[in-house]
Amino acid sequence: MVNLYYAEEELKQAKKELVEMSKSDQFHDAEKHWRNFLNHLDKVWTKAQHGCEGLQGKYQQLNNFVRDKRKNDKLLQYLWQARNADQHSVQTLAAFDIIPGSRPDLNTPFQLHRLDDKGNVVETTTHYPHPAEFRLRNVTNKGVIYLPPDYHNGRPVLKRHNPYVVGQLALKFYEEQLNKIKAI
Repeated sequence: MVNLYYAEEELKQAKKELVEMSKSDQFHDAEKHWRNFLNHLDKVWTKAQHGCEGLQGKYQQLNNFVRDKRKNDKLLQYLWQARNADQHSVQTLAAFDIIPGSRPDLNTPFQLHRLDDKGNVVETTTHYPHPAEFRLRNVTNKGVIYLPPDYHNGRPVLKRHNPYVVGQLALKFYEEQLNKIKAI
């Protein structure tokens, strides 16, 4: 008998974390939701496997397909390894970074002042902020570096550093796999 209740609950939680991450404008919150997303996403297939224990035939073929995809598909491999890096190391998985190719905002400059020992301004420099976004970072697991995914299902990932885009593609993949189990 198939029991996908727990797998579907993990999928719901992963979706929720991804939405919360996308709404966050604070690094700490965004990264927390990203890490939570990775953990719930990984549990989707683990719970599906446990909910299908004893099944053979078409399910085993599907399970082998997903296992191979997680190892070889750039997007699924990256997310799996990012989850592993989160569990087994201390590293930054994503960060607010300057958008490559962006230009500084010349309308909102800010100034930094260097002070002497008495608090007098001795130098002032003007800076112009660059637009930034929450972006995926390379992750390292067991000495292997995994880059943000450039391909998924044989197609380019156009915004490979965007965790929301990458997360949505992964959610779609796992949702499709759960639907295939239901059709068996």
